Amino acid sequence: GTVDERQVSLVIEPYALALGVTYVFRLTVTNEATGASGYAEVAATADIRPTAGTCAVAPDVDALAAGDARAFVLTCTNFDDFSTDRPLTFRAFRRAPNATSAADDFPLNFAPTLANVIRFTL
Repeated sequence: GTVDERQVSLVIEPYALALGVTYVFRLTVTNEATGASGYAEVAATADIRPTAGTCAVAPDVDALAAGDARAFVLTCTNFDDFSTDRPLTFRAFRRAPNATSAADDFPLNFAPTLANVIRFTL
């Protein structure tokens, strides 16, 4: 019979792959009428999780000196990814006290940045 390719999926359960191990996935297709076949293969390494660091928020002393008490600096340290995913990028969001989900978050920086220091104004 025929298979609807829109309904064929490979699903891997969370945490099913060992971290740091390279897996090879192969899809083989065979023409039932002729017996001819072909395949595609892809190798993927299960990434090791980054180590967690800390983030701290403090008033922006330069902005305070200029009279702006609404400016802050977010500094994140000790985050690391021991794989080839370097460099890490940072993105920060503000969530209103009455927000109920991440959909309500407001980005403090509009694109991921390589800098671990993010300046923002409320």
